[in-house]
Amino acid sequence: MLKRANRALQNGQWGGRMHQVVNSAPQKVFSFFREKDGDQVFVILNLSGDPQTVTFSGRHHCGGYRDFTDHRRVQITADAQMTLEPWAWRVLTRNDMAAHGVPSSLRAEPCEIR
Repeated sequence: MLKRANRALQNGQWGGRMHQVVNSAPQKVFSFFREKDGDQVFVILNLSGDPQTVTFSGRHHCGGYRDFTDHRRVQITADAQMTLEPWAWRVLTRNDMAAHGVPSSLRAEPCEIR
């Protein structure tokens, strides 16, 4: 469902290009975003057996998202910090959900980038 509902995740030339987001633990945490036509995903993967708390560099990933697993709103600012348990992952989504028939209560609000 997510792949069909978010244009950033489409295959090949129809999807968004992956951009790595530099974080404070690059040997243990991989983070990236993909964006296409107003749809975006921000993915953070803890590839280690230890809990990791990371901060991120840059601003392209900043914004208002929905957490894929529980649909909670998440605001990522330039000074955001995130803690992930061992082997944990987060997938944050933002898109033009109205075009996909998703109720407004589940849509992410736009954010201010500080």
